[in-house]
Amino acid sequence: MRKCSLVLVLCWTTQVLAQPEEGPIEGPIEGPVEGPIEGPVEGPVEGPVEGPVEGPAEGATEGGSDLGDALAEGDTGLTGRVLDGESQDAPMDAVAVEIVGQGRTVYTNDEGRYQLQLPAGTYTVRIHTDFYAPALLQGVEIRGGEITYLDDMTLQMDTNSIGEAVVTTYRVDTNTEATQLQIRSQSAGVRDAVSAEEISRSGDGSAGSAARRVVATTIVGGQYLYVRGLGGRYTNITLNGALLPQLDLDSAGVQLDLFPSFVLSGIAILKSYTPNLPGAFGGGTALLTTREPPDEFTVRASLGLEYHSETTFRRAPTYRGSRTDLLGFDNGSRSLPAEIRDRELSRVEFPDRDERAAVQRGFNDDFQLNNQRQGLGPINKINLSLGGTIDLPGDRRLRLMASAGWSMQRRHRNEIVQTVSSDGEGGEVANDSLDRQSLETTARLTGLGTAVLELGDDHTLTFTSLYNQIGEDYTGVAVGRIEEEEDSYGPSLIGRYRFVERSIWFNQLRGTHFLGDAKLSWQGYVTDSHRDEPDTRDWGYQPGSEDQPLWPDGVWDNTFNYRWDDRISQNGQRLFMGLEGRDYGAGVDLEYDYQQAGQFKLQLGAFLQTTLRESRIRRFRYNARASAIGDRVYNVPETLFAGENAEDAWRISESTSRIDSFDARDDLFAVYAATQFRIAQRLRLFAGLRIEAFRQQLEADVQFTDPEERFTDNDVFRMDIDYLPAVSAVLELTEQMNLRAGYAVTVARPNARELSGAVFPDFVRRRTVFGDPSVTRTRIQHVDLRYEYFFGPTELFAVSGFAKFFEDPIELVILNRNRLVAFQNIDSAQNFGVELEFRMGLERLSDSLEGLKFGGNFTYVLSEAELTADQADTATNDSRPLAFQAPWTIAANLGYDSDDFPLAVYLFYKVDGPYIEEVGQFTLPDAKRQPFHNLDLAAFYEVNEHFTLRLNVKNMLMQRQVLRQGSVTTRGFDEGLSATLSLSMTY
Repeated sequence: MRKCSLVLVLCWTTQVLAQPEEGPIEGPIEGPVEGPIEGPVEGPVEGPVEGPVEGPAEGATEGGSDLGDALAEGDTGLTGRVLDGESQDAPMDAVAVEIVGQGRTVYTNDEGRYQLQLPAGTYTVRIHTDFYAPALLQGVEIRGGEITYLDDMTLQMDTNSIGEAVVTTYRVDTNTEATQLQIRSQSAGVRDAVSAEEISRSGDGSAGSAARRVVATTIVGGQYLYVRGLGGRYTNITLNGALLPQLDLDSAGVQLDLFPSFVLSGIAILKSYTPNLPGAFGGGTALLTTREPPDEFTVRASLGLEYHSETTFRRAPTYRGSRTDLLGFDNGSRSLPAEIRDRELSRVEFPDRDERAAVQRGFNDDFQLNNQRQGLGPINKINLSLGGTIDLPGDRRLRLMASAGWSMQRRHRNEIVQTVSSDGEGGEVANDSLDRQSLETTARLTGLGTAVLELGDDHTLTFTSLYNQIGEDYTGVAVGRIEEEEDSYGPSLIGRYRFVERSIWFNQLRGTHFLGDAKLSWQGYVTDSHRDEPDTRDWGYQPGSEDQPLWPDGVWDNTFNYRWDDRISQNGQRLFMGLEGRDYGAGVDLEYDYQQAGQFKLQLGAFLQTTLRESRIRRFRYNARASAIGDRVYNVPETLFAGENAEDAWRISESTSRIDSFDARDDLFAVYAATQFRIAQRLRLFAGLRIEAFRQQLEADVQFTDPEERFTDNDVFRMDIDYLPAVSAVLELTEQMNLRAGYAVTVARPNARELSGAVFPDFVRRRTVFGDPSVTRTRIQHVDLRYEYFFGPTELFAVSGFAKFFEDPIELVILNRNRLVAFQNIDSAQNFGVELEFRMGLERLSDSLEGLKFGGNFTYVLSEAELTADQADTATNDSRPLAFQAPWTIAANLGYDSDDFPLAVYLFYKVDGPYIEEVGQFTLPDAKRQPFHNLDLAAFYEVNEHFTLRLNVKNMLMQRQVLRQGSVTTRGFDEGLSATLSLSMTY
C-alpha cells in the first residue's frame, strides 16, 4: 500500500489578508492562492489554497448527499482533495469524507475537493469509497477562526481484501497541549496530562516538578507524586507502559526526579481505573513517555547557569568526598574495607587483635568539617540531543535519536530543628532546640537512545534505552541544646556526612501493528536499578567543660569546646546500605475497533512482571576505650577518629542485625478484557475486568548466616488473586462537552521494605522506622464523576468529584514514646474530594488581550483514617486525615505568548494546604507541613529561528518552609529563590 502523508498547516492568522477576488473563477488554478475566494470554483485547483474558500463546491455528488459547507474568511473548518492513484492522480468525485464519531459525512466534488465547517478541536477523518483502500487520519487539529488545509490524499485500489478496511494512520504529535486535551476528551476514564509543550513553557527540569502542574497533584520532598492526596503504594509510575521500580526503602513511591524533562514527551495522569492499568491503583497512575526521534535531522543543545539566594556566595558546611561526586557516583573512597565486604567484623571472624585493628584502620578516617563559601559555577546544566530519519528500501524508515545531559544543583539550608513534649497543661513545649546548617549537592547524568523502525504504515518497532544516575552529597551540622543539657557548659554538636547514589537503566522493545480493524501492541523490558549509600557517618559531641580550651580557629563553632560521649550510638555511627534490583516485564494488548468507526471496541491483554530486590545493610559503631582515651574526647572529629587511634582510643564494633538485610521477589501475572461501545450517538459505555495473581516472597537473615541455621520467622510468602472490575460511561452532551461516571475496585500492596523487620534510623525526624511481616494488602473502591467542556483547542472547564473507600490501609503507626514507628494496617479510611479546572485565552474577552492565557485549578479533599483499638492507645487521635494528604491545593498560571512577538512570559502559582508529616502521639498533636506559597516565572526569548534564551525564577515569594506540631515549630528553613538562565540551540 502506498504510504500516505499528511501535513497540517497550523498557524494563527496574524495579518489582514489580501482583498478578495470577486466573481467566479474559471479554469484551473496553479500554485497557492493567497487571498480569499468568493463564489464557485469551476476549475481544478493545484497547490494549497492559503485563503478561505467561500461558496459551495460545484460538481458534488447528486441524490441528496451532503455537498459540504461554504467556508469564508474567519470560519473554522477543514478542506482538501482526494486523488485516484489508479488513474494518474486524477481527482475523485463522490468519495465519502467522514468525521468519525461526529455523525457527519460529506462527499468530494468532481474536482476531488471537500470542505466542511467544524468546531475547533482534534478529529479523526476517514476517507473511503467502494473498491479502494480507505485512509484514516488521526489527530487532525482544527483551530478556531482558521481553515485547516490537508495535503492531497491519494487512494489506491484494495487488491488484497475488497470491502475490508485497510488503515493508513497519521502519526499524532503528542507533544502539544491541544493533542493531549483531545486524547483526554476521547479517553474512557478521568485523565489529565501535561505535554512536552507545557513542560518546555514552564521550564520544569524533571518529571516531578512538571507533574505538580496537573490538577489535584502534590510533590512531596521534590520527588514523590501524590494524586488526590494519595502517594507511595497508591500511585504507580510507568515509562512507555512499563512499571518503574522503587529506589528508596524509606518510601513506597517512585522518585520522579530521576527523569529529566528533556527526555519526556509528556506526562499523563489517569485518575480513574481501567483494566489495562496495573491493579495496584489508588490515587492514580502517571504515564511517562519518552521523546521520539524527529522526522528530519535535528540537533538540539542547551546549557545554563543558576543562582540560588540561600547558597550562592554563602558559607556552608562541606567534607571531602570523592573526585567523581560531581558526576553522580563515588569512586570507591567510601567503600568498606576489602577484608570485611563478605565477613562480619567480630572477634569470631578476627580473633587476632592486630588484624582486627588493621581492618578498623581501613575505614575512611577523613572526618574534617569545612566551612566554605559557595561560588557561582559557570555551567550548572548541559543537554545535547540529535536525531533524524533514514529512508530504507521498500517504503521503510529508520528514525534514530540520542540524548545526553548533565546537571548539578547546590542547596544550602539554615534550619531550626526542635522536638516537642507536653507541658502537662494541655499545651506543647520545645525540648531539643538545634540550629542545623546543611549543604546538599545533587548531580545528574542522563542518556537516552531511541530507534524506531517503520515497516510501512502498519508496523512499527521501537527500542528505547534510558540511563539515569543521581548522586546526592549531603553535609549537615547542628548546634544547640538538648533538654537534659540545659544547665550545661555549652551546646551539643551533631554532624552527618552522607552520599547516596541512585541509578536506573531501562531497556525496552515494543511494537505496534495495524491489522485491518485491529491494533496489536506488545512490549518487553528489563530494568536494572541501584541505590547505594556508602558510609553514612553520624558523629556527635556533648557539651564540654570550662576547664578545657576552646576549639581551635577554623573549626565549626569554635566558641566552645565539645566532648565525645560514646554512650549515645548516634555520636559515632557508620552505616552502609545497598539496594540492587532487576525487573523483567512483558505485555501484549489487542484492540479491535469495528470498521475503525469508534462504535464498538474490544480490548484483550496480558501482563507479566518479575521484580527482584537485594537489600544489604551494615552498621558499625565507635566505642571508647576509657582506660586509654583521656583528654582525647575533646579532640575535633578528624583528630579523634583518625585511623592511628584504632584499638588505642577507640575500637569499631559491628552492630548489624540478623534481619537488617533481605532478598525479595514479587511475581505479577495479569489478564484483562474490556469493551467499549456506543449505545446511542452520544453515549459510550465501558466495562472490563482485570485478574491479577501476585506472589510475594521475602527472606530475611541472609547475611553471614549458614542457610541451614537461618532464622525464618521473619520470612514472608504469600499469594493473592484479585478480581478487579471497572465500569464507566461517557455522555457527550455536545461535541465539546462530556459527562463521565465510573466505578472500580483496585488494591494497594505492601513493598518488601514494609514487610521487613529491618530498622532504619530517620536522621531528619529523629525517629526509628521498621517494617512488619504481618502487613496485608489494601482493597479500594473508587467512584468518579466529571463534567468537562472543551471550548477551544487548548481551552476547557472541568469539575470532578470522587470518593474512595479503603479496607485495611497501610500507615505509619507510632508504637511508643521512644519515637519508634512501624508500618501497619489500620482499620479503614475514606477519601472524598472535588476538583475544578479552567483554561482560557483572554482574547475571548477582548481583542486587546490577544496572546494572554490564564489557567487555574482547585482541589479539596476530605479524608478520615480510622485506627484499631490497640493503635489508638498510643495515638493522640483515633481518627485523623491520611498522612501526607493536603486537604486542598490551589494552582494558577498567567502567560503572554504571541506569534507577533518573540518574547513569552508565564507566571505559575501553587500552594498546598497543611498536611500531616508525622502522626501525633501520647496527647501531642500531629506535626503538619504548613502551606507554602510558590510563585515561579518562566520567560523565553527567540533570538532567531535557531537560538532561544530562557529565564526561570523559582520561589519568587521566598516563603519559609515550616513544619509545626501544635504551637511549636519543629522544622523551619528558608527555601530560597533560584534563577536559571539557559541558552538553547536547534538546527
